[in-house]
Amino acid sequence: MKKILAIVLAVMLLAMGPGVALASSTTTVYDGNQAGWQAAVGSWATEDFEDGVVGPGLNVVSTNGYIYTQASGNDLWYDQLDYPVGPTTTWTFANPIVAFGGTWDLGSTGNDPIIGGPGSHIQVRMMDGSWVDVGVINNSYIDVFWGFVSDTPFTQVRLQAYNDDGWIERYTLDDMVYTEIDVEIDIKPWSDPNSVNRKQHGVIPVGILGSSLLDVTILEGATYNFLGATATAHDLGDPLTFAAHIVNPYLHDPDGVPASGDEFMATANNDLIPDLVIHFNEDDLTDGVYLAAHRNDTVSASLTITLANGVTIVTEADIIRIVK
Repeated sequence: MKKILAIVLAVMLLAMGPGVALASSTTTVYDGNQAGWQAAVGSWATEDFEDGVVGPGLNVVSTNGYIYTQASGNDLWYDQLDYPVGPTTTWTFANPIVAFGGTWDLGSTGNDPIIGGPGSHIQVRMMDGSWVDVGVINNSYIDVFWGFVSDTPFTQVRLQAYNDDGWIERYTLDDMVYTEIDVEIDIKPWSDPNSVNRKQHGVIPVGILGSSLLDVTILEGATYNFLGATATAHDLGDPLTFAAHIVNPYLHDPDGVPASGDEFMATANNDLIPDLVIHFNEDDLTDGVYLAAHRNDTVSASLTITLANGVTIVTEADIIRIVK
């Protein structure tokens, strides 16, 4: 398995497929629109199956699927799905992802491998607390990109046959792509360095930085663990309290055009994307490394977020400096 990190500089979304509203998520489907999917996610990892195994952080449970080596030497995922729902294929990701896709062949009539022409379609579902429908991959596609982006992180994708006539679907998947969500925090935002005097027994603010792939409003109903503390200094279970902790950009121009210069930005990292700032009582922190630190020591700390749908995100770490 070779993981290829691709960075796309374009930030404007290209033409999108239709969105599908889920119980607690909204997905955007990119049907035949690989460029649009790439522009939406910015960076991604690729599983190309070339070494005959799925790579670290990936797991697949499939009734009939396996990695197939063509006469040309190209390896790809080969599978057979039956209708009504019986054999399924479920991809599980060790780290939460927000996007999934690949190059699909459902319609070939050649013999390497044997697909047999169009069969059923493929129903794509994602785990969002329960299995929910994302969309359907057309049974006539031959080497066509199909993928989707979700506004809520998830860890599983399930494929199953979709056809009322009970047809089977043999297909291949090549260059499976996905985007792991990378969440950054800023301990004591608007402060540098992040100094903490433990004798003050105060609160430590932690800014969760929104991004093009993280709308912080999806964190409503989540639980948080910071240096051993599992409760915050405020009742974030109350919608009004939660909303009050979202930090929006300060738009100087009344028409909504931001003024030039960082002095007009009020988010934790001075950009135009809202952040969420939450507070932890210092006396609630139980992490042994933190408690054992001495004056002028630094401690690396991350935030563990468990979303309402059960997905757990461990953020990037930031530094705390202990002062007298």
